[in-house]
Amino acid sequence: MKKQFVSTALGVMLLASQAQGIHAAEKVKFKDVSTSSYAYQSITDLIEREVVFGYQGGLFKPSQKVTRGQFASMIARALNLPAGTSSFKDLPKSKALYNDVSRAAQAGIIKGANGYVYPDKPVTRADVAVMVERAMNMKGNFTESVTNGFYDQKDIPAYAKTSVERMYRYGVIKGVNNKFNPMNSADRAESSSFVDRALLLMEGKTPVPAKPTAPKPPVNKADKDMTLAELKATYPQHNHVIVTRVMNPEQKIIVVDMLEKYYNYLREPEITYFRPINEYMSLYYNGYKESMSSYYNYPFEEVISYNGVSYKDSTFMPDVFKKSNSTYYESMPYQPKALGKFIIDIHYHDDDFVVYRHENIKWDVLGRKPERIDYAYPKGDEYIVDLNKALKYATGVTVAKGGLELAYQGDKIILKNGSTSATVNGKAITLTKPVKVDGGVAYGPIREIVKYIGLDSREVNNQKRIEIANFPLEEKAGLWLK
Repeated sequence: MKKQFVSTALGVMLLASQAQGIHAAEKVKFKDVSTSSYAYQSITDLIEREVVFGYQGGLFKPSQKVTRGQFASMIARALNLPAGTSSFKDLPKSKALYNDVSRAAQAGIIKGANGYVYPDKPVTRADVAVMVERAMNMKGNFTESVTNGFYDQKDIPAYAKTSVERMYRYGVIKGVNNKFNPMNSADRAESSSFVDRALLLMEGKTPVPAKPTAPKPPVNKADKDMTLAELKATYPQHNHVIVTRVMNPEQKIIVVDMLEKYYNYLREPEITYFRPINEYMSLYYNGYKESMSSYYNYPFEEVISYNGVSYKDSTFMPDVFKKSNSTYYESMPYQPKALGKFIIDIHYHDDDFVVYRHENIKWDVLGRKPERIDYAYPKGDEYIVDLNKALKYATGVTVAKGGLELAYQGDKIILKNGSTSATVNGKAITLTKPVKVDGGVAYGPIREIVKYIGLDSREVNNQKRIEIANFPLEEKAGLWLK
C-alpha cells in the first residue's frame, strides 16, 4: 500500500508519497546515504519494514539528531506494539508522537520521571541502549553481559550500565576508537543501526555473535602519580568549576571541580586503567554543552555557572544556541553588567535559590519550598518565602529582625507578624497577604514587599520561577510577567 507524504507537528518524519511514488517495499535510495555507509543496510531494512521514513527530495538526513520520543516510536513500530495510553505532563494527546510513545511507555520501553517523559529531548546513546535492551528482552532472553572495556565506561550512567554491557555482548552497540560516548546524542543513522541489529537478532535472522574481548585502554602513570595541586598546575586549561542545580532524584546544588574529579577518578580502587585527561574531560565539557544548551530539562536541571560566570555569559554557552532566538535562551538568568546590581532567581519547584551578582554568583537554601500564589493572567505569580534568606546576598539590601525590617537605598519597610499591616518610610500600607513569623523567620509575599524598597520583580512565564532585581526588569508578552 502506498502512503501519502505528511509532515508531523514536529516536522520529524515524512511518509512515502502516492504522487511521488515511493513504496515501502521498494528499495529506496537516498541522496545522502551512500551504499558504502555503515548504516545503509539497516536504513534500507527499516524503510522496508516501515519503521523509519525518509524526507521529501530523496533525503534521509542520517546525521539529524533523534529525540527520546522519536526513538521510542521507532521501537513501537519495530515491535508492532499494541495500542497504549499515557499521562505524561509533556506528552499531550495532541502531540504527533503521542500514540507511538504511549505504546512504548505502556510496554515499559520508555519511562519518565516525576510525570515527565521528555519526548523532545535528544536521546543519548546510553538511553538508546536501555530502550533496545528492554525491547529485546520482551521478545527473548538476551541477558548475558560482557564488561565492555570502553575507555569511557566510567561515564556510562549507573541506570544504563547493565543494558550497555548486554547490548555490547550481542553486538547491537559498538564503539568508535574504543569509546562508547554514552551521553552523546544518537542520530538517525545510529538509531537505525541499533534497531535493525536488535530486530535481526530477535528474529533469528543473524546468529548470536561470540562474546567480544574487551580491549585494554592505555595507562598514563604520570597523571596518576600527580597530586591535585600538580594536576592543576600541569593542566590549567581543565581547571574549571561547574555548578549545577538539579531536582532529580533530589533537590541539590552540585559543585564539580573538574580536575579534582579527575584526580579522584584516578584513585578509585577498582580502576586498573584509566583514560588520558583530554578524553576524560572532553566528555564532560561536550556533555554539559550539549545537554544544557538545549535546556530541555530546565528548570529541573540547569547549569548555574562555569568558573564563577553565569552559564549564559560563559564561554561554554554554544554560539548556535545564542543565535537560535530560543525563548529558553532569552529567559535564562544572567549576571548584570553594572557594578552593584543583582538578580535573585527563585524557583517554585524547590527551595534552592541563586543570586546572580555583578561580581559573583551565590546560592543557598530557603529552608522550605516557596508557597506560590497563582494570580490570573496577565498578572505574574507571587511567592511567599523566607525573606531573610531570600535577600541575604542582595547587594545593598539590609535585613533585620528575621526579615521583618528591610531597607534599600533609604527606603524601609517594617512588617508585622500575622498581619497585612506594614509601614513604608513611616507611612501605613496594607499588604494583600499577611506576614508570618515561624521559628524566628519572617515569611511573606516577596514580590509585593520588595517593590516598596525600590526593587523590581517578574515571573518567567511557563517556568514557575521569579526574578527580583535592583534595576528595572524587562516585561515581554509570553516570556516575562510583571
